Amino acid sequence: MSLRKFLNKTIGPIFWSSYGPDLFFKLYTKIEDSKVFLDYCLKLHGTTSCTFNMLSPTQRDFFFQNITNKEKLIVLELGHGPGGLACEVGQLNNCEKLIGIDYSGFIPKKHPRNVHFFKNDLGKINFESKQFDLIYCVDSFYHIQKKERLIKRILNALNENGEFILFCSFTNEEERIDFFELIKKFNVQTFDFTEDDRDYWSKNDNLLKAMEIDFKANYLSDVYAMREKEIEKFKSAHKNQEASRFCFIFKN
Repeated sequence: MSLRKFLNKTIGPIFWSSYGPDLFFKLYTKIEDSKVFLDYCLKLHGTTSCTFNMLSPTQRDFFFQNITNKEKLIVLELGHGPGGLACEVGQLNNCEKLIGIDYSGFIPKKHPRNVHFFKNDLGKINFESKQFDLIYCVDSFYHIQKKERLIKRILNALNENGEFILFCSFTNEEERIDFFELIKKFNVQTFDFTEDDRDYWSKNDNLLKAMEIDFKANYLSDVYAMREKEIEKFKSAHKNQEASRFCFIFKN
């Protein structure tokens, strides 16, 4: 095992489990009503909802196209973050009920009546069998240490013909190879968004720089710094041809 992989599996989870919930709760509280951040979301993601994931407009379209053509849905979002995506899904005509789970415990001030938010650690959830028609997770799965075990639990919680939609990125080849080896035992479709992701981070970089004054004038310097560091990480990984991004659709 490489040193980087060892540190990711030990130090990373300890830090995020200890400090992550409070850090992200404060972050989501700050950006929820920020006109500057919501304008940033509109220009970057193509939505007026408060979001902190890495979905480009192309990936958002792909996601919604895959769920709007289904019948009535009971939905679970794993890692709902500031809750913007959950609220959008909850407003769909075919969504009867949506449950969002996030370890930050953040609940948006305004949300549809059929959307319910709870605080929990994704790696510690006990699912009942055949509860949901759709479960999705966007950019939160990297926090999970025992990924195979969680995928099995998720699939067990799906009703017949249910789906688990997972969006995630990899910043080195070793991570990607390990995950693809892990999912060989599952019934899963894979969709490659790596090229789109490269364009997304380039656009994100240009947009953030253009909005630097607005961010800092509205007391969002810490949010700006967090995004700047994230952009640097992914642009560097793409430059070195180590970054990749995929959507995985699991079925029983």
